[in-house]
Amino acid sequence: VVLFRSESARLQDKDWRLAAIGAGIVAHQVDMYRQANGELPAELRVLTEAVAGRKAGRKALAPADLVDPWGRPYRYERSGRVFTIVSEGRDGRPGGEGPDRDIRVGDGHPLSPLLK
Repeated sequence: VVLFRSESARLQDKDWRLAAIGAGIVAHQVDMYRQANGELPAELRVLTEAVAGRKAGRKALAPADLVDPWGRPYRYERSGRVFTIVSEGRDGRPGGEGPDRDIRVGDGHPLSPLLK
């Protein structure tokens, strides 16, 4: 039983949660693009470009929204009409535990279980 957590551990968990939320926001915008266009975007950068029909040419995302809290771009995996947004956690390597564990959000990978 852990009674007290260090400030460092708390901040690491915070960054991981921010990365999961960020991946969820990107995934939501990919899904909105798919609904509006009938296909997935070719790359995430498309979501940072002004879109016709958006209020005053607003962009879906800023370029900074495509980067996780550790400074690495979210990876965009797609196959046909299915996609996943990935962050490989604090260490930037596949797998891991705690704040190093991977974050996967998209079709078949809902955000809500990650944040429990």
